[in-house]
Amino acid sequence: MNEPASALHLWALDLAAKTEKRLTQGDFSVSGVELSRDGHWAAFRGRPTDRYGDERASELYLVNLETGGIGGIEKLTDNYVGEGTVSFSPDSRLIAFTADRDFTWGNLSRVYVRPVTGGSWRELGKGDERDMGLDFWSADGRTIYWNGDEGVNGNVYSLDVTSGAVRPLTGVVGTVSAARNREQETALLRLSDPHSPTDLYLTPAAKLARREGWVRLTRLNPWIDSLALGRYETVHWKAGDGTMVEGILVYPVGWDRARRYPLIVQLHGGPASAYENSFSGSYGTYTNVLAGKGYAVFQPNYRGSTGYGEAFQTAISGNYWPLAAEDILSGVDTLVARGIAAPDSLGMMGWSAGGHWSNWTLVTTDRFKAISSGAGVSNWISLYAQTDVQATRQYYLGGEATRGGPNKPWDNFDHWWAESPLRYIARAKTPTLLHSGEKDERIPMAQNLELHMALKQRGVPTEFLVYPGQPHGLQEPRYQLVKMVAEVGWFEHWIRGKPGWLDWNDLLTRADRIAGK
Repeated sequence: MNEPASALHLWALDLAAKTEKRLTQGDFSVSGVELSRDGHWAAFRGRPTDRYGDERASELYLVNLETGGIGGIEKLTDNYVGEGTVSFSPDSRLIAFTADRDFTWGNLSRVYVRPVTGGSWRELGKGDERDMGLDFWSADGRTIYWNGDEGVNGNVYSLDVTSGAVRPLTGVVGTVSAARNREQETALLRLSDPHSPTDLYLTPAAKLARREGWVRLTRLNPWIDSLALGRYETVHWKAGDGTMVEGILVYPVGWDRARRYPLIVQLHGGPASAYENSFSGSYGTYTNVLAGKGYAVFQPNYRGSTGYGEAFQTAISGNYWPLAAEDILSGVDTLVARGIAAPDSLGMMGWSAGGHWSNWTLVTTDRFKAISSGAGVSNWISLYAQTDVQATRQYYLGGEATRGGPNKPWDNFDHWWAESPLRYIARAKTPTLLHSGEKDERIPMAQNLELHMALKQRGVPTEFLVYPGQPHGLQEPRYQLVKMVAEVGWFEHWIRGKPGWLDWNDLLTRADRIAGK
C-alpha cells in the first residue's frame, strides 16, 4: 500500500524485548491516542493527509493491543462531523466519545457510548438542551462528568451512563470547571466570578454537588481586593421578532444613575461561544479597565451563541447577519432606553466572529463613534480559500456542512458576495481600528488588507496594526498590551474627543518595563 509521506502511524515498542510492532497503516495520520487502563486497547483519531482535508473527514478507530495490529483495527465512526473527546471507562469495558447530535455538523454535542468489544452506540442525554462533554468518569464507571454552559454561567454536570439522565451538580453564578486524574478520587475545581480571578479548590469527585465541602487551595491574586471594579448585571431584552436574548452589562466604576455613559459593545468570537460571569482579565475584553475609565460595557450573547439551546445556536446558519445584528442593536437600544448608555457615545469591539460583526456594523449603520475590529472578515469569497477551516464557512454562509453539499462560494456566488462587508464599503463612515496576527491562518491578515485599503481610499479614518509572528489569538504579552492600549486610545479619541490616540514611545517604554528590559 502506497502511503503519503505526511502519514503518521502507531507503533508499539516492547522495552524488555527491544522489539517493535507496527499497529496501523493507511492513508491517514494517527493523533489523539487514548489507552484503556487495562492496557488492552487503544483508541485514536485517523486524520486525513490531504492538504484540503479537514476535521470532518477524520474518524475514530479502535485497536486491540494484544491481538490486533494491521488488519485488526475497527473503524468506530463513519460520518462527516469531526468527533471530540474519546475515553475508556475505568474498568476498560466501555468506550465513549462526543460528536454533534445525529452526526450533523453544527448541532449540539452529545455523548455516545458502547462496549469496547462491540455493539450499538447509545446516545446519552437525549432531549437535553445543553452541549455535552466528556471530561472524566466516576471511579465505578457509572457516571460521566462534564463542564458545561447554560446562559452566562458555567457549571459541572453529570450523565448517568445507564439511563442517560443529565444532572446539574453545581449552580454557581460564575464559572466552575472540574478535572480529575484517573488515579485519584478527588476533583480539582477552577472557580471564577466577575470579581474573583480563577482560584483552585479540591473535593471528592463523588461530592462535587456539595459546595460547602470544597477546600480552597489558592488565593492567586489578592491585589484585586484593593481595586474598585465594575458591577456585573445579567440583562435580558426582546429582539424585533420576539426572541428573548441575554447578555452582560458591566457598569462604570462610580456609576451615577442620573448620568448616561459611553458604551462599549463587546462581541464574542465563535460565533458558537458566549460571554459568561467570569473575571475579565484578558486582553480581549478587559471590562474592568474600561469600567475604571468610565465606560459601560455590554456583552450580548446574540443568536448563534452557545448555552441557549440548539435552535438559538443554529438560527444563523445560512442567514448569518440579520438575526444576530438585530439582537446586538436591540440590546443597545434597551440600554439607551434605560438611561444607561449615551446614544451619541457608542463604541464596538470584537475579535474573530466578533470582528465579523464589527465589520458588518461598520457598513450597515453610522450610529457608532468608533470600532475596533480584530481578525474579522471583509470578503467571504476570498476568505474561503485563505482560511484553514472551510467547515464553518460552508455552515454559516452555505447553510449546511455536508460532504459535497451546495454550500460553497461557487454554488451561490451572489449570496456570498452579498454577505461580505466589502460589498457595502461605500456606506462606511465610522473610524475603524483593525488588528491582525501576521501568521493568522483562521482569518488571514489579507482580509484586513482588503478592508483597510478600501477604507483609506474612501477617506474613512482607519489604522491597521499587524502583530509579528502571531496566530489567530495574540500570544505574546507585549502584543496583547499594544492591542489594549491602542484600542482604549482609539475609543478615547473618537468617542471622548481626546487629542491623539496612541503615543508609541510611551507604549514601548511601558512594554519594555513589563518585560524587564
